[in-house]
Amino acid sequence: MARPARFRRTRCRRDRLVDRPCRQRDNGRDARRGFAVERDRLQGLHWECFVCGPENPRGLRLNIRLVGDQVETEFIPTADLQGPPGVVHSGIVAGVLDEVMSQLIYARLVPAVTRKIEVTYRRPMRVGVPYRITATIAGENSRIVAARAEARDPAGVQVARARGIFAPLDEERAARFLGQEEGISAGAGGASRSGETAAGDGGAAEG
Repeated sequence: MARPARFRRTRCRRDRLVDRPCRQRDNGRDARRGFAVERDRLQGLHWECFVCGPENPRGLRLNIRLVGDQVETEFIPTADLQGPPGVVHSGIVAGVLDEVMSQLIYARLVPAVTRKIEVTYRRPMRVGVPYRITATIAGENSRIVAARAEARDPAGVQVARARGIFAPLDEERAARFLGQEEGISAGAGGASRSGETAAGDGGAAEG
């Protein structure tokens, strides 16, 4: 399992979301710090993640790559992910969009949890069709990070898009969320108290 990233404060305006993500000095280090990188695959937190984990036998195993200031991946839905015949279930679409946003935030900034995600479904996502999924950071302040994601078909037509709000975690909150603090049971995390869901672990409800 990859070691957690070290947490650093970003120097941003505290009173509003900035238009561009704050830049952190990398001092020659890989901008993907905190990730295990295997053939340009971003892998955060754990290897059994349903969407990106390469060791989850029932997962999507998406190869999410950091390219400049965004992440991207190819998603070819299989028949076991459909809702209506031949159409990918909306919850799967939302989960994929949530995942790429959270992976980008983790790669460029710090680990975070999903606070809110809003998905617009513009066209049906079809089984067996390769889709390009991308995410960018829309803005941030001291409390939240905003991100955008979209899915496009081979013709470049947008089939779905999402906006997400994520809450960065410091080391103490991350340990609490993951149930690693003494006296906190595994899985409880603190989500029941705050209403937060794990970033990339399906922060969107079934559509």
